[in-house]
Amino acid sequence: MKPDIILAWPRSCDYPLWRQFLRPYRNKFEKVIIVFTETNYGEDYRSFLRDAFSEDDVIAIDSPPVRGDQDWRNVAVNLALQYSTSEWVWFTEQDFLPVSDQFWNEIYYLSKSYQVFGAFAEKRLHPCCIFMHRKLLDETPKKFGVVKDRLDHFGQIQQSLEVRGISIATIRPETYHHMNGLSQNYCLAFNKQPINHNPAEFAQYLKDCLDVLVPQDNRFMAFAKGFLGTNGETPESGGE
Repeated sequence: MKPDIILAWPRSCDYPLWRQFLRPYRNKFEKVIIVFTETNYGEDYRSFLRDAFSEDDVIAIDSPPVRGDQDWRNVAVNLALQYSTSEWVWFTEQDFLPVSDQFWNEIYYLSKSYQVFGAFAEKRLHPCCIFMHRKLLDETPKKFGVVKDRLDHFGQIQQSLEVRGISIATIRPETYHHMNGLSQNYCLAFNKQPINHNPAEFAQYLKDCLDVLVPQDNRFMAFAKGFLGTNGETPESGGE
């Protein structure tokens, strides 16, 4: 099993921990396909990220403009799928990180018995981590957007599988860590608004980001240090 990674990436955010995660595990994947999405605020990291990802053989493409009647994630994921050729696809998010090699053992064994498996938030198959066989995916409507007041992202995919009686296996939560709310916290912090989702974890995340070995953007480091300084934290290193 050697899946393609598909990942929507807000152009105004960087996720150094995810970039560092990818480097030693790059050979576990076929293609890594990133679609930059518009956020309408903040910095534009796309040029830096394309350079930073050059050692990791990442396909980085821009999402086309999203019309008012379209869902940004549905547009991004369907665009990425045009570049995907592996038998398996891993849909993931930057705030999802395996915590040990047990994660890789887990997905290897699950792939022998299931065509789809992932991380669940209660009964919801969460888009932070979904592995799906491409043949099965092609049998779905490939609608990844929200249905207002009814379904979140990827909810239509989950629903289409459940209607057919397809078993969706659960990856054990102890094998990974999912922060949840990371991109929203970025937006709040950039706009000088209070962090409303686990601010202590967000502060620790930024401190960890300042200590990575992969390339860093000075704008991101200034943002992280500024946030930590404002909130009474003193980063130990910055990589300047």
